[in-house]
Amino acid sequence: MVARVEDRWLSKKKDANGKRIRKSTYGVGARWMALWDDTDGVARSKKFATQEQAQAHLDHVTADKMTGNYVNGRAADRFITDLLDEWLATTVHWKASTRNAAESDVRAHLRPYWGDCTAGAVRKRDVQAWVSGMKLAPRTVASIHGRFLSFLTWCVDEKILAQNPASKVNLPQGLSREHVFLSVKQVTALVKEMDELYRVLVWLLATCGLRIGEAAELRVKDLQLDRGRIRIERAVVFVKGGPPVVGPPKNGKARTVSIAPFMVGMLGDLIEHKRPNDLVFTTVRGCQIRPNNFKRRQFDDAVAAVNKAAKAARARGTKNPVTIPTSMWVHDLRHTAASLLVQSGASVKAVQRQLGHATASITLDTYAGLFDQDLDDLAVRLQRIVHPQLPAAA
Repeated sequence: MVARVEDRWLSKKKDANGKRIRKSTYGVGARWMALWDDTDGVARSKKFATQEQAQAHLDHVTADKMTGNYVNGRAADRFITDLLDEWLATTVHWKASTRNAAESDVRAHLRPYWGDCTAGAVRKRDVQAWVSGMKLAPRTVASIHGRFLSFLTWCVDEKILAQNPASKVNLPQGLSREHVFLSVKQVTALVKEMDELYRVLVWLLATCGLRIGEAAELRVKDLQLDRGRIRIERAVVFVKGGPPVVGPPKNGKARTVSIAPFMVGMLGDLIEHKRPNDLVFTTVRGCQIRPNNFKRRQFDDAVAAVNKAAKAARARGTKNPVTIPTSMWVHDLRHTAASLLVQSGASVKAVQRQLGHATASITLDTYAGLFDQDLDDLAVRLQRIVHPQLPAAA
């Protein structure tokens, strides 16, 4: 078919009076129709109120075909449940943990809600209604929406859709959780209440800044105790209902972290009779530690025990006994390590390397408040340079 604009109301033929003959569709619907062929040869059409609008659309279609931006209308008629499978098949570059999480979201949220829809039928208002109707935590909603957004971005890249209907959707706003930074006294009290099997683990998390998934996958061969170093090359993730997934650390890069001399001794005693490929930390049964189970069965109980002891101490007249926020997460031990590193005088770059952040800017964004002392020191140094005759603190 030659692309063209057609008058739906009047024929090119004329009657005896020289007037154009009315078609059977005269006065029904929009008058002008743009006609063209899809890239697979299937005829397509769209109606418009004016001839100018129809021609403009046809010009746009022609330009898109020439530049490779044309979206095949038949592709948009495909069901999302089938497209989701094709999308997942392209994600071979993802870490195993990311893939498992994506498959879980597809199975639990995307396929049940969107599976029977065609890609072209999805509208922004539909996505907004879906997001607004989720009775989940804001961060969870954002994660699920992000997964659907990625899928639809793939649809746009594959010329299935012209634009992404999930973009710029309003997401629920949750209160950002403040980091918890423990003092050395608080860490000591927490360790005291932990099962002896996990005491070294808590000290390691609180002073070296490992993620719990990195510590759970730590092997004897990763320890370089003679150098005071640990090599972090792997992390384990446990997906609900699935086996543990071992992959690279969060940012995809291995790193070497420094450990204090007192940790060298603790770790040396812990691995004394272990082989190179043995796990450094295990459960009572010798299994790999599951972070959720560790928090629920060990960590939370230890926090409660510290606070219970503090309550009893206050009853005996002790002032300001050591307590720990009940809202504390295991991950807050990593934040504690960052705090202790900054207090020790470590630079932003050193903290970044120790924690395994991709960039120093991430470290600053995450722990900006910890470096306030640097700003105070900067002000003092500037005062001494500009007005050396005046006191440093005016």
